[in-house]
Amino acid sequence: MFPPAELTLITTLTSEQLIKDDGKKSTSKGEMLKFFGVCILITRFEFSPRASLWSTTAPSKYFPAPAL
Repeated sequence: MFPPAELTLITTLTSEQLIKDDGKKSTSKGEMLKFFGVCILITRFEFSPRASLWSTTAPSKYFPAPAL
């Protein structure tokens, strides 16, 4: 999905900035891939409003209301 050289460069530049600014731990390639995966996921799926996650009413007649 990502060219290995580009992923290495992104990871290196991000880690350098983190260490320079706040003295935090460096980033790994795995963390960067997870970040990109989450970014892709949130742009591809449509979620309902967050308040509906705690609702006790059914979102539609095809889905039962969550049991509390």
